[in-house]
Amino acid sequence: MVILYISGKVYYDLVSARKHLNLDSRVAICRVEQISPFPYDLIEKECLKYDKAELIWSQEEHKNMGAWGFVHPRLKTLLAKQERLLKYAGRKPSASPATGNKYTHYVELKSFIADALNVRKADLDAFICG
Repeated sequence: MVILYISGKVYYDLVSARKHLNLDSRVAICRVEQISPFPYDLIEKECLKYDKAELIWSQEEHKNMGAWGFVHPRLKTLLAKQERLLKYAGRKPSASPATGNKYTHYVELKSFIADALNVRKADLDAFICG
């Protein structure tokens, strides 16, 4: 079991990919739309509900952009109490928010969705054309 914590429109890509791959029973997607003040109590409640699940923060933005820089230390503090780890599934750090190339965009999109859902990139070939 995997719990994906996400924020923003990436939710729709991940829900569609999860459905396409029939992973509804293996992947829970939790939207964290209000990050300040940080919802420690709500996230802790979800973590306790799935106490054996792998926890992943996923975002479409590059690692040095988006919410990761803000939520990572807060989630790390919260999960330390439960002795659990948090993984990151998203694009690598970049100096630019856009690749500037449609093909590269699709390659990065496929890569981060595959990482988030713990599937092979080839499994997403029919879902992401590029």
